Amino acid sequence: MVLLSSRPNPLRRALGLGLLTALAIGLAAGGPASAAAPTAPAPATPGDGTPAALAWLAARQDAAGASGLVRSFTIPAGDPDAGLATSSFTYDDALAALAFLAGGDPTRARRVVAGLAALQQPDGSLPLSTDTATGAVASDTKRTGTLAWAGYALVRYQQTTGDASFQPSAERLADYLLRLQVSAANGYAADDQRTGSLLGGPDVTWASTEHNIDAFFFLRDLGRLPGAARYRPFATAIQDSLVLHHWNHWNQGFYQGISTGFPDTTRALDISSWGGLFWLAIGHDDFAAETAATLADFRVSGAAVTTSTAPDMFNATYASPPGETFAGYAPYAPGRGVADPPRVVWPEGTWGALVLLARLGQDVSADVASLRALQQVDPAGGYVQVTAGDRPDPYGYHVWPAVAGTAW
Repeated sequence: MVLLSSRPNPLRRALGLGLLTALAIGLAAGGPASAAAPTAPAPATPGDGTPAALAWLAARQDAAGASGLVRSFTIPAGDPDAGLATSSFTYDDALAALAFLAGGDPTRARRVVAGLAALQQPDGSLPLSTDTATGAVASDTKRTGTLAWAGYALVRYQQTTGDASFQPSAERLADYLLRLQVSAANGYAADDQRTGSLLGGPDVTWASTEHNIDAFFFLRDLGRLPGAARYRPFATAIQDSLVLHHWNHWNQGFYQGISTGFPDTTRALDISSWGGLFWLAIGHDDFAAETAATLADFRVSGAAVTTSTAPDMFNATYASPPGETFAGYAPYAPGRGVADPPRVVWPEGTWGALVLLARLGQDVSADVASLRALQQVDPAGGYVQVTAGDRPDPYGYHVWPAVAGTAW
């Protein structure tokens, strides 16, 4: 059984998160017992696209309005999906807050996390997305990855600034998530093969590996805040489940997710990249290296950005110079679960893969240079979501500048 619903298309990234922003603190730094020290932003260097990326993110923020949230995409007028132009996905807001913190702008970061806290519902959850034009909830779907990233942004804000104003919001998010944990306390059988993992939401039976890695880092770091040590055992239970239930010991890689039946063997990029970062976090460099070795199956080179009026690939605005191509990683590898996925460079996921490879000591400078060149496709400094569109489900890829890849 393939749990495609546990791994959404990048347009709906907030449904199944799993990305560490490259501008923010490395989540995998240190084991579960180590301190999470704030990391100062690196100074800009010639050819460094970070200032332009931060300026692009700042321009996306609803700073003049009350929400402080960021619009997730720059969508040209006339695009068939222009109705999403005012959408703010909660996952993207979390990434933007982390990027502002790492870029030395805690004021903008505070606006974002305050906006997220203002959206919190009585049960502690957050909506999937909001319409910044009206302030109304656009989608109230609950997904564990989205909530874990939002919680992590609240925690990271406190770690960086010392301002504990949003710790209660982070704890309410954690309490909501823990009601989704498969455990005897929540009424599950002791021999349930999902024991310790968090379900993807209140409406599903699957437990996404990506979601649980997100939740592990959130609860681990929340448990380091004053008065919040009670969350540490839950992070440990998730860690144990990832190792015992989500790891495919025969193929030396993570399943995309587990359920009450067979595990999902779909080969998604961030299962390799996030999976490797998780192994580093708990002190297993050997497994991290094995996981990183699978990244080669996602490798894409020679990708160009071209305009198209075809409905399924619509992109009337963004194009790379003639003859210029880019290298990086695609969201899926062909094979189990996805027979013939689009071979596009996905900046958001590529940055995540490069973080893992760099932490393992590999030289990623050529790929960083390629991504910096790709940034130039948008004169405003944003990163397009993918190098080629594929609008129909299950992908929903668009050549729009997007918060997620830019925040990275």
